[in-house]
Amino acid sequence: MALKLDMSKAYDRVEWRFLAEAMSKLGFNPRWIRLVMQCVESASYSLLINGSPQSWFKPSRGIRQGDPLSPYLFIIVAEVLSSLLNHAESVKQIHGFPIGRGSFSINHLFFADDSLLFCRANAMEWAKILELLSLYERASGQKLNSDKTSIFFSKNTKRLTKEHILGMAGLRSTSCYERYLGLPALVGKSRFKAFEGLLDRVRSRVTQWKHKLLSFAGKEVLLKAVIQALPTYCIGVFKLPKVLLKELNRVMHRFWWGQQQQEHKIHWVSWQQMGKAKASGGLGFRELESFNLALLAKQGWRILQYPDSLASQVLKRKYFPSAGFLDAKVGSRASFLWRSICAARNLVEKGSFWRIGNGADTLIWQHRWLPTPTSHRIQSPIRGLPATAKVADLIDVGSKKWNKELVDEVFTEAEAAVVHKIPISSTGSSDKLIWLGTKDGAFLVKSAYHLQMELDNRLKGQTSSGAPLTLAWTSCWKIVCDQDTIELFAVIARSIWYRRNQFIFKGTFDHPSVLVDKARDLIYQLRSVQFSSKTSSRMSATPTVSWSPPPIGQVKINWDAALSESKGRAGFGIVAQDHEGRGALYAAELATELGLHSVILEGDSRQVVLSLQQQRTRHDRVGMILSDTKKRCGNEFAHNLAKGSLILEPDDGKFFVHPDCNRFAVLAS
Repeated sequence: MALKLDMSKAYDRVEWRFLAEAMSKLGFNPRWIRLVMQCVESASYSLLINGSPQSWFKPSRGIRQGDPLSPYLFIIVAEVLSSLLNHAESVKQIHGFPIGRGSFSINHLFFADDSLLFCRANAMEWAKILELLSLYERASGQKLNSDKTSIFFSKNTKRLTKEHILGMAGLRSTSCYERYLGLPALVGKSRFKAFEGLLDRVRSRVTQWKHKLLSFAGKEVLLKAVIQALPTYCIGVFKLPKVLLKELNRVMHRFWWGQQQQEHKIHWVSWQQMGKAKASGGLGFRELESFNLALLAKQGWRILQYPDSLASQVLKRKYFPSAGFLDAKVGSRASFLWRSICAARNLVEKGSFWRIGNGADTLIWQHRWLPTPTSHRIQSPIRGLPATAKVADLIDVGSKKWNKELVDEVFTEAEAAVVHKIPISSTGSSDKLIWLGTKDGAFLVKSAYHLQMELDNRLKGQTSSGAPLTLAWTSCWKIVCDQDTIELFAVIARSIWYRRNQFIFKGTFDHPSVLVDKARDLIYQLRSVQFSSKTSSRMSATPTVSWSPPPIGQVKINWDAALSESKGRAGFGIVAQDHEGRGALYAAELATELGLHSVILEGDSRQVVLSLQQQRTRHDRVGMILSDTKKRCGNEFAHNLAKGSLILEPDDGKFFVHPDCNRFAVLAS
């Protein structure tokens, strides 16, 4: 059975002493505990009696509602109840809800002050649950709200057992459509009925707005910011029926054209056309079915990226204990939640891509790892290696580089050339599944939505006029104009807006030729003022950046890179000075090979330096190289060396020693 708890005034009843003791038991630093408690204990109250305020007093319990720190503090308080339940299960006093075949079970789920407890439907376990709840109430100050707390029994529970437990508890039994965290806890056969409340919320919100007081721009903002945001939480968990999504679109379409109740107004543009991007002639409204799949794809992506999370473990043990998420079968008696996530699995597969690290987790012919849109799979026939071979079989373990002879033997010439350009981790980093739609490989719902829209358009077929229209819109923003034309356009646009206001409020209307003349006069006056205010040239000499030596006992390695787009080549110059450099990674590798431990790396690539300093993890190939660089560890000389390295043969290098200034340098290509 499942017990849905509701604590009465949960935040207001938290005892301050209990909170401090809970943080202490969890191992928080005493100074941190004092700082937190100073924030909590700063609250004071004054009562109004007959309209007059009384003296201030300090309470001994309660955390503030709306304070961003309060939810985290309440989680610490609830952790005590969690420990009590886990201990009771460990000594077999209660039994949680079993997941799959095995010893994995769940005895509770907590989300702030909303809680679900699971145990067997018998008097002994129910008595133990009541004992633990009573102990928790006395210690923390919490109070169970019996009116809102309810119990759900499984179908196999006997009627006499139900009546006995409900009589002991003084609680009520839940119905099939009881809601938890705003979502239906159980979805019956009628899925439309289970989510019909969402449609009612949208209708009630729309009917509160007055059409006559809203312009089309105002309606657009309300539909995008309010109406289309209402179902986001729900469609991020469940795949809603198409009938319900179409009805939501119909409500928004009627609101846009001002149709109320039984009125019949012409809809001059279809909702499908309005849902296109503005660059394609639409208004950018979300297509709810594709947005639903994009949000569900996020759930599937989290299963892949965080396999140790509770949700991932539950789903894996239940539905794919011996397979991966992308290879799992839906099953004949699967829950609606699992079916919803599986509906977005195709989107996850189309948008994912294996970033090669050491190649140990990537199958050569089964996985998507080749940077060649749109398949990203190896098209060469299977030869030289078994069908289940991994990318690691193509890598030389000693040098951690591609086995050139084997790659050329297994793949076609075109694919072999692409494989040779894929970087390999020099530190043995594992392969990682990354998202193709973003630069750093992190999943974004926005990119997943656009990918789903693209997949839908491929199935429907593209019109011959679609691409030229998008190209025309894009080209408009790439038009290069001189300064005079831009200034004249801006001033004329302002004059048109001013003429519109004059016509509406004063009834006057200027001829277009008058507008142009006024615009030119304004520009002439502006330039006259600018010319008179110039007293000196704004040009200043670029300061010379001199090289600064490192501290005693350390080595500074300067590095720089040069690119030649015409040759498709990249060269690197690396300089080590004062004790003894291809980019920052190879500078770090050189320091490691030379046995240098106290090293300063200096370069003039702002993007690389900032990426190395940032704590945020990138998942793409650049992120792998940055990670390898972190593990390994005046720029003019290195800059000139980098340019000079472009004349070398590929994978060639030269080593120079400059004895006069105690430095050496490396050229590599």
